[in-house]
Parts: sequence; C-alpha cells; structure tokens
Amino acid sequence: MPPASKRKKHVVESDSDGSDVEVEHVERNDRILQKVDPEYLNKPIDLQQGSAKIKLIISSLTALAKDLMTGEETVLNTASEMAELLNEDYKDEDMNEEKWLKALLENEIMSQLEEDFRALIDRQAELKIRAKTLGELRDRVHQGHPVADVAKLFEQRAAEPLSQYRAKTVRQRFIDNERYVEYRHLVWESFTNGSAVPPVKKFLPREDNDEQSDDEDIELGAETTTYRCPITLTVLEDPYTSTVCPHAFSGYAIKELLQQGHGITDCPETGCSKRLTASTIKPDEGLARRVAAYKRRVKEGRTQTGTQAKTYQRMDLSDEDDEDEEDEPMEGPALKKKIKQQAAE
Repeated sequence: MPPASKRKKHVVESDSDGSDVEVEHVERNDRILQKVDPEYLNKPIDLQQGSAKIKLIISSLTALAKDLMTGEETVLNTASEMAELLNEDYKDEDMNEEKWLKALLENEIMSQLEEDFRALIDRQAELKIRAKTLGELRDRVHQGHPVADVAKLFEQRAAEPLSQYRAKTVRQRFIDNERYVEYRHLVWESFTNGSAVPPVKKFLPREDNDEQSDDEDIELGAETTTYRCPITLTVLEDPYTSTVCPHAFSGYAIKELLQQGHGITDCPETGCSKRLTASTIKPDEGLARRVAAYKRRVKEGRTQTGTQAKTYQRMDLSDEDDEDEEDEPMEGPALKKKIKQQAAE
C-alpha cells in the first residue's frame, strides 16, 4: 500500500463569506480499526491476575468507546453544517425529494462524512462485542472455572459474534441504529431546509442478502418532525422524549407536569393515552441538536453555518509521518467554484 502522503487528497470548500472550509480525507476508513483495536488484546494474560487484567482491558475498551463517541459527535456536527453550506447552491432551484436525494447522495464530501460516521458506528459495535466477551470471561474466573489460556479463549469467543456482525449488510447494520437514524434526519433537514425526511432505506442500497420486501417499504411516506412542545406550544427547549410513545416535550415543562401530578401525568400530546412518569422520559441530545439546527434555519438573515465544518479533517489513521506535506487550500472564488462543481457532478 502506498504511503499516506500518496493516498491522501485535499478538498476545500467555502461559505458565502469566503471562509475556508478544509476537508482532508483518505481513501478508506478501515484504518479506524487499526487505531481502536489495542494490540494488548492479543497478548497472553497472566492467569494469576486474570480477573484484574480482564477488568483493566474492559476499562480500556470503555475509554476507547468514549473516544469513538466523540468522533461521532464531530462528524455529526460537521455533516450538519456542511449540509447547510451546500444548501446555498440550491436555494434558487425547484427541488423535490428525488432531486434533493440525488444531490445529497452524489456529493463527494457528504458521502465521505457518512462513510466516516458508519465506520465509527461499526467500531462501536465491535468494541461492545469485545467488552461483552471479556465480561463473560471475567465471570468465569470469578466463579472459579479453570481457564487454560485467557487470551486464546477470548479470541475464540469473540470471533463468532464479530464474524456475524461483519457479515451483515449495510441495511442490516444501520437501518435500526439510533445514531445513524439521527445522522440521516439531521443532515437531511439541514440540507433541505427542514423538509420531510425520506425512509432511511432510501439512503441504504439493497444488497443480495437483504429481503426482497425491504424495497417495498420504501414507498411509505416521508417523516416530518415537529419541534413544537405540546405543553408550551413553543419550540422545544432542552427536549425530553417519552419511552412509551413517540412524543417530545420541553424538559422544564414536562417535569413541572410530573411534579403537579405527584410523579405521574397523561401524555400532553392530543390523542395520546399513554401515562408518563419520571422513569419513562429521558433527555434527547439528538433531538436537541436537530432543534438547534431548526432554529438556525428559521433565523432571519442566517448566512453563517458555524465553525465545525471549517476545521474538520477526516481521520488519517495511518502511522506515516506527513509533516513534510504542505496544504494549499483554495480561497475565495475558487472555493465557491469547487462547491458548485461538486453540486453539478
């Protein structure tokens, strides 16, 4: 494989104010795994300290999972802001769902961001499998079961669930993944000024192992999100969502209702018969992010899309030294021309 400096290419964008938007990317994202899979997972574990060492590895995996979550947040925010930026190229065009979808899926930058996000989700899933396997091994040690080779047993037990996960199609891995669904909603609404979000399957190509009936479900209507709190009748603030019905509320408002009802209340959404308690509502960071994007869209005179997209660099996970590589970002009109070329391709 050629060195990273040869595989890397440089793409630069600009917003309407001429600010630089730098996006560096590499050809593939599989190198993420090389960074998040610690080599010590395959090193022999001293059986006399097996339980303690397994616990230490689990803690390390947990820390890695947090790092991956931070990466997800970075990509998520970047994708939302980049989508808002690219929206400017279509503000004078007559767009419908099909045209929006085509423009989004064919945009190189947005495709790269989604690829990064999916890769991070995959690594999260694989880390959870490893952590679960290690937890089971620790339980065996605690229970006094003889373990001849902890490292070997770990590899054997993790191999099958990892293989099963990796054998899944793109749809099977992401269709019901909450983080991916959040990504799709946020990016689509940012790109299309809040139009109804198509079914997630429209963003995931059908593969041979997907059921034939999968594509039939695509014809279901697009989903429109309302950001109005049914209690205050204003835009959601610090949104909480119900775990027993698909409704959301401003945090302070639903908490006040629960307090007035001594810990229980009917769902305030008209027509909903569910009963809510403090244990059936939870803060929704994903929805809070979408509400913030919604407020930006409706703010009169909005021209600035934020700073995240201007500094995002795709993860270069190779071990090559790129200090000698010089970046030569485009500026001004050249940047705007580059964005329009992306949209036209």
